[in-house]
Amino acid sequence: MKNLTVLNLLTTCLLAFVSYLPNTTAADAQPPLKICQQMQDSLKQVKESCVAVSNKGTGSGVIISPGGYVISAAHMFRNLAEEPTPEIILHDGRKLKAQLLGFNRESDFALLKISDPKSEDWPHCTLAKSAPTTGNYCFTIAHPSGYLEGRPAQARLGRITSHSQSEDGSAYYLFADCNIQPGDSGGPLFSLDGKLIGMDSSAAGLLGFNIFPAIDQFHKDRPRLTKGERWGDAKNAPDGEAITSVTLDAETLNQIQQTFMQRVQQHYPPTVDFLQELADENGEVRIDQQKIAMHMLRDAMAISRKQPISHGLDDPAHLAQLPKLPTDAKRNLLLHPSDQPHQPFAHGIALDSQFIVCKHSLLPQESQYSAKIGPKHTPLKLVATDPTWDIALLKAKEAMPFPPMTWPTKALPVGAGSLLLAPDHKGRPVWNVATDSPRVVSKKRSIGPLDDKTIISKHRAPYPTAIRHALPLYADDAGTPIFSQDGSFVGIHIARFSRTFGLIIPSSELQKSIQKMQATLD
Repeated sequence: MKNLTVLNLLTTCLLAFVSYLPNTTAADAQPPLKICQQMQDSLKQVKESCVAVSNKGTGSGVIISPGGYVISAAHMFRNLAEEPTPEIILHDGRKLKAQLLGFNRESDFALLKISDPKSEDWPHCTLAKSAPTTGNYCFTIAHPSGYLEGRPAQARLGRITSHSQSEDGSAYYLFADCNIQPGDSGGPLFSLDGKLIGMDSSAAGLLGFNIFPAIDQFHKDRPRLTKGERWGDAKNAPDGEAITSVTLDAETLNQIQQTFMQRVQQHYPPTVDFLQELADENGEVRIDQQKIAMHMLRDAMAISRKQPISHGLDDPAHLAQLPKLPTDAKRNLLLHPSDQPHQPFAHGIALDSQFIVCKHSLLPQESQYSAKIGPKHTPLKLVATDPTWDIALLKAKEAMPFPPMTWPTKALPVGAGSLLLAPDHKGRPVWNVATDSPRVVSKKRSIGPLDDKTIISKHRAPYPTAIRHALPLYADDAGTPIFSQDGSFVGIHIARFSRTFGLIIPSSELQKSIQKMQATLD
């Protein structure tokens, strides 16, 4: 790609001539494979302590003592006309009666206690003395959209991108790219070693901006919570007005601009894409500080409050340590209407020199299609569909430069915490984890608070079985191939199911569907 000259219209001076530097590995950026292995080890220890909480609505919680004390979210119990009678649903589906003790609306911590049956041997987690802060890793295992019979709590991985502090210097809120949505409220946030460091509280309209009250504040609140006290100003809560109100004065805008230029030098993918979209034919980008702040909105809010910031899981230092994408990742092709070669509508996978598979519902109606292979566009014809999986088989009108695809010879052991890799729209690697083992997806669920509804796929259910994942792939990325840490083909991303996760058609099911469609052509 050409170098970009970045000009700032507010100062009308040349800020920098940007030549993209090689990715550098930060000392605090652990290898993704190691992170996922730690997460999987800890999941075995903590998953039974994670519960669903029902109280005229659905949420989550975590058992923190053998006697049955449960942390959940205070906002689940707001505006109730009568004393709540919450129900706790264990990992094995058992339903228990509980009593709400106290809550603090500002920290959003609520404390419950299992009341029936009584026991002194409930599965429980270990509380951290204090939360790790910006730059550290975390995971949650909770119930997005609430408890569903047959579906366990869903695991998601993230990194703490900022944190706020109490007057004594301890962490108050953690901000992380560990995405959550309605139903997760009250669920546990763990460090990689399996200690409880916070609680799922609020997700803003911006993906990656998720708020978790830190365990430090729970330790301070606990005596009053145990006594049954209920206090706190909701305006200062994670879902209140104060959390997203910011003042961008000249000093703050300059700090945001400096951070932006650092990201340009780091070749940070979101910033690279942002600049390329704005560049003119000479490679020049004219941009003001307000646009930079909007591009970096999550970090701009932290900088305005004098909070530290960190990249999330999209850190270039992580990307440099990922296992290499296999050769089959190059089969990921952009599909276009033949008369609009610069308007891709979906991804497709080249199965061999003749056939491509893609998501059927994304195909424009009454249109001819083409696949971009290098600088060339190859014409395609729709030859078969499978409505069960919402996929289509396209046939190239001339031979494509791909050998037959290599399919796994046995089912891949994909489960909660498994590292998954995929190429993004530029062929760069992205990563996150599977949130669960393959399961039936039968109904549409809450998408959570999102400003951009195009992120969620319109057609996302039902599927006979699918692997839920937390990769940063969205509606228009359907058809993208997904790979395991050893380069095996896991399946294709078929839909963004909710704010929290996407869905993968497993490779074994995809292969059966393709064989069935090809058989109709004989």
